[in-house]
Order: sequence, then C-alpha cells, then structure tokens
Amino acid sequence: MGIKPTRPDTNYGYVRRGQRLAEGLYEVAKFEEKPDLPTATEYFSSGEYYWNSGMFAWQASTILGELERQLPPSRAAIGEIASAWLTDTRQQKLRNLYPSLTKISIDYAVMENAPRVLVVEMDCNWVDVGTWPAIEGVIDADTNGNITAGALVRHLDSRGNIVVSEEKHLVATIGVEDLIVVHSPDATLVCRKDQAHRLKDMVEGIHETFDQEYA
Repeated sequence: MGIKPTRPDTNYGYVRRGQRLAEGLYEVAKFEEKPDLPTATEYFSSGEYYWNSGMFAWQASTILGELERQLPPSRAAIGEIASAWLTDTRQQKLRNLYPSLTKISIDYAVMENAPRVLVVEMDCNWVDVGTWPAIEGVIDADTNGNITAGALVRHLDSRGNIVVSEEKHLVATIGVEDLIVVHSPDATLVCRKDQAHRLKDMVEGIHETFDQEYA
C-alpha cells in the first residue's frame, strides 16, 4: 500500500511506481530509503513516488516461498513453530526459536528483492504515529507553531517546537526553533526535528552503553 504524499518528508521510506496496470495500481520499480530533504523534494515533485506504508498483502504460500528463497533459517524456524502450534511443545518452541529469528524488517528481508511487487495507491490522510514529528498532524499549534503535549510547558521567543512531558515537570524553552523535547520519568530527549529519524540509532547506542536498563 503506497500513500500518496502530501509534502516532501524525510521520515518515510518511499516506493517508486513503475508500469501502470490499472487505475491506482502499478508495478513497483524500486523501494527507496528515507531520503534527505532535497531528495524527498524531488520525489514529491516527480509524482512517481509514494510513502511506504509498511502494509503488505500476500498469499501465505507466496511469502513463505520468498522467505525460503531469501531468509531460509527464519523460514525453517517459522515452520517448526507452526508445526508445534497446536501441541504441548508450542511454548517451548517459541522460547527456543523466536529469539533466533533474524532481526530485520520485511522490507529489507523480502520486499526489496522479491521478483514482482505491486503498489496500490492510497489517497488518504496519513499520520505515522511512530515518529515524533507526526504529532503535528493531530495537535494544534500555538501562534508561534509550537506543539505542546503537557500541562507544564512555557515558551519564550521559541518557534516550531514539539514539547511533550508525561508528568508534573516544567519544561521551558527560550529562543529555540524546530526542536523536539520529550520528558518522561526516566529519560529526556532533545533533538532537531529534521534529525528525528535518527532516534533508532540513538536507542541502539543507549542499549550498547546501558544494557537493558533503558530498553
């Protein structure tokens, strides 16, 4: 499912459409990683790209066949889990095999190298709740473009910021622009909005440094 983009956006992966097969239905020419802003602007202006929604539809036999071809160890483990699903060994198989599955998205593992993939155009209002900038689509901004989710937030000469506080903790900004500030009981995030896509990299680094304390 490809979302018809409404703006250049660096927080989404993209799908380039190929040959038109029917109204709103195309072959996939290529999957693209999250781009920088100039590239995202080119994608948007061309009209040939969709946001990758991460939603796929397939027959079970098709996806299992692709897993067998591209990720055989995971296919074998899935088969063992499926065989034990209605037996007394189900939980044991899950405990033993599920952690061994390769940690990789379906896009990288299968879709990018599948022999034939189609994309269906979805012309809808799309908000990716998995990114902090997406909050701009669901909460109204103040007159300076600041998005605030929390009772104790104060801005002074600040513009275009996103501030979220989950508890009774005062967050104050002075003279800053286009920042994301998220405060929770055990962690605080501060980053530029155009760097929000790097949060995954930060989380991986935190896990390496602090083990599972902040998992």
